[in-house]
Amino acid sequence: MAKKNKGKKTSSFKEVKLGFDLDFFASLSKVSGGSLLDLSLISSIARRSGADQTVLHLRSKSEVEILKLCQGQGKTCLKIEPKADLVAAALKARPSSACLVSRIGERPAPVIFSDSSFAAMKKAVEAFKKRKILVGISVKAEAVSLRRARALGVDFVEICGSDYSQASSFKKIKEELEQLQLAVYLAYELGLKPWVGCGINYQNARAVSKIPHLSGINAGRAVAIHSILWGLRSAVSEMKILIA
Repeated sequence: MAKKNKGKKTSSFKEVKLGFDLDFFASLSKVSGGSLLDLSLISSIARRSGADQTVLHLRSKSEVEILKLCQGQGKTCLKIEPKADLVAAALKARPSSACLVSRIGERPAPVIFSDSSFAAMKKAVEAFKKRKILVGISVKAEAVSLRRARALGVDFVEICGSDYSQASSFKKIKEELEQLQLAVYLAYELGLKPWVGCGINYQNARAVSKIPHLSGINAGRAVAIHSILWGLRSAVSEMKILIA
């Protein structure tokens, strides 16, 4: 008989959700002075094409356009560092969920836990939970990080897939995929909803989507680059079909 855990899905076979990371387009918009790209329209097209949520990156509390997108229609996941000013801005914008990262440079980095970072993360998690906003954390595919995430009291984790996506030999690809599978299973067993992000593309998305108990995949740059040739609607819908 299948094990039934309170608060968890009881089947490993469930539609994998797609999060569309808007950061590539947001960066282009910033370079152009915000005059060439309508991020709200891009987000809307992505949702109509199959994306289940829009992923946004908040680097500064002055990024008004990003904060406004949190208040639009559809689900949004806001990636932020656990800094007091950014958390306060996010709480006011009220995204559907927030994902904590250690830093947001060109790409968000998974959290590396220390005593000081854990305290800051815990404070941020409690603030989001008080406002009934789902909160998660970006982590490496390792047991120690997943257990620390559980100790924080988060609702979900985004497991970094960059090591898997950068693997070049067949042996290494197999090893990294197995590491992701173990991480997803442990997250599930800990009562966390496991997502995978960072480095997901059209070559590896299907293999990742077949991991049992996976809740969703966040993809951005690969979809954005694909859309240059084939259009955004086609790029998003093709990725959705791959992971379905």
